[in-house]
Amino acid sequence: MIVGIALGGALGTLARYGLYCWINTPWMTLGINWAACLFIGFVFGLSESINSAYISWLSIGFLGAFSTFSTVSKDGFLFLNTGAYGTAILYIASNIIGGIIATAFGYYMVKYL
Repeated sequence: MIVGIALGGALGTLARYGLYCWINTPWMTLGINWAACLFIGFVFGLSESINSAYISWLSIGFLGAFSTFSTVSKDGFLFLNTGAYGTAILYIASNIIGGIIATAFGYYMVKYL
């Protein structure tokens, strides 16, 4: 299973790279994230009828490398779907705001340290 996940990750990385070579804009990033969210929704929705090895290959491997945002979206959906609305808001906001803060932190560390 580990080899399958690694192969899926390699393919997800190559797919993302190929799309960035084609159109390198923030809108492509948005499109990639939305596409990955759509596909992880498919995988999650079909999880009862798909072999768990394929689920891992697709969700952890391919989509994990293609876009980590799809996993954040799925987890946020799980909180919402179980009625944990406060947790969902906190989780989603923390991922988005925390991601921006971490990005800024890394950027400024490289620039000024």
